[in-house]
Amino acid sequence: MEFARTEKVDRDIRKFLDDLAKLTNIDTFEFTYHKDPTPFEASAKNLADILPRTPIAYTQKIQGMRLGEVKNFFDRFQMMEFKLDNNVVTVKKQNADTLKFELHAFGNTNMIMNEVKAFRLDESAISECIWLTKYFGPYQITKTTEDRFIFSKGGESALLSKCGW
Repeated sequence: MEFARTEKVDRDIRKFLDDLAKLTNIDTFEFTYHKDPTPFEASAKNLADILPRTPIAYTQKIQGMRLGEVKNFFDRFQMMEFKLDNNVVTVKKQNADTLKFELHAFGNTNMIMNEVKAFRLDESAISECIWLTKYFGPYQITKTTEDRFIFSKGGESALLSKCGW
């Protein structure tokens, strides 16, 4: 269900749920937000605390969540510095080059593979993948014919292209 991102979106949702409760005899509703599977009770306080109320707040919240997901995927041991700005991920590893990638997709490996047309298997692509493996560590890295890289590990993948290196 969609609601406009306004200052009173939390109250609009709460009113909707109150009306729905009358029709269904359900007393308590829960919700999840974005990709976080944790259910929250749809109380007035939780709705007010969790839901962004403006398009700008929404964009900021999603950027922060996405940065956390990407940082956790690439840097479980917190040995790199990550920044995310308008889908450009900047990675800085101590005593190494700073790399920039455009983030095209992130999530379940099967979902990411559905976006890929074909893989590049030439000498240049293989050497880039080996270099990236040395930089990032034990990921399965492949290059696509669209000059994008797929980083895969533990059922998750990121689809990235070089940007500024």
